[in-house]
Amino acid sequence: MNRPSLQRAAAISSILAAAAAASIATSACGSTVIEGTCAGGFTECSSGCVDLGADPEHCGACESACPDGSACTAGACGPAACPPGLTACGAGACVDLGADPQHCGACGAGCAPGTVCAGGSCQAGCPGGLAQCGAACVDLAGDALNCGGCNLACPPNVACVNGGCQDTCPPGTTSCSGFCADLGSDPQNCGGCDVFCEPGSGCLNGQCQDVCGPGDLFCGGACVDPASDPLHCGGCFQECGPDQACVGGTCEGACPGGPCGCFDADLGSAVPQSISGSTVSAGDDVAPTCGPAGGPDRVYAFTPPASGVYTFTTAGSTFDTVLHVLSGGCAGQTLACNDDAIGVQSSLSLSLSAGQTVALAVDGFGASQGSFVLNISAN
Repeated sequence: MNRPSLQRAAAISSILAAAAAASIATSACGSTVIEGTCAGGFTECSSGCVDLGADPEHCGACESACPDGSACTAGACGPAACPPGLTACGAGACVDLGADPQHCGACGAGCAPGTVCAGGSCQAGCPGGLAQCGAACVDLAGDALNCGGCNLACPPNVACVNGGCQDTCPPGTTSCSGFCADLGSDPQNCGGCDVFCEPGSGCLNGQCQDVCGPGDLFCGGACVDPASDPLHCGGCFQECGPDQACVGGTCEGACPGGPCGCFDADLGSAVPQSISGSTVSAGDDVAPTCGPAGGPDRVYAFTPPASGVYTFTTAGSTFDTVLHVLSGGCAGQTLACNDDAIGVQSSLSLSLSAGQTVALAVDGFGASQGSFVLNISAN
């Protein structure tokens, strides 16, 4: 081969080498991946070098695509954006960490069975003013996911106002988790969203303050006495039924269709009469004044047919009884109490007025319990 031929061969070889280098350089950003060509933080997948932490077509792993409309964040699929007050937890899920029992206070922090999520913590029951929807405590008047009823959600970025979905919050209010709240007076959003005031305190000018007197509660913007208020009996928004009164924080009195409050039954006004029962597995509703507390008891309503002296005994019972009579109900004033008048059985007499409903409590001395007989007669 002569020298010109050698020169032409060398030139062709140089051109081929340059083309191969260009092909390799191009493949690093094209559809053909050459091993070892991705920069740090990127991974070789079928479509080229990708960021598994942010690529919705390869989210967390090659070929692992996110659903339409969602985004890839830190290698996990989720909504592109959540409404104000909601947090992205998992693929496509916007949740309220203050009320979601599967994500209570933090993503993945589930509540135990039998509890609910309120204010970002798992609790045994819903605070006053909140309704239970499944295992969550919600404000049906202002919860965007339960607006006016359980699971009635407002569209994204639309607030729930007085149980109805509205596009904007009224002047002077702020959207908190879809709820239009007055940060100056809302005890659940006092001075800021999800800033809860302690029970018994209120929100004034954006500050939680003790605004009620001793023993009172701040319910619905007013101070109430939970010992006597029939609309807030024993706690905020615990309303007594028709024809009931709130006595000592317990709803007492006659209820349509049967006994109510702490009563096991209404004995009416029949005299004489005897009833049989058992205190085994009963609750401990009344603390006797003439014996140690702690025994289970049964409580009956009795209304004298006429004014006079009435006698009540537990003669025929099988255990050491304590018998006491209270005005109104379990939390009423003790009118009479007896421990051992007939051996270990009880007997007492007292003057009652016609129509004066009293509570007859058959109790046990200490932890005593068993079958009993309650006898009522007029002197």
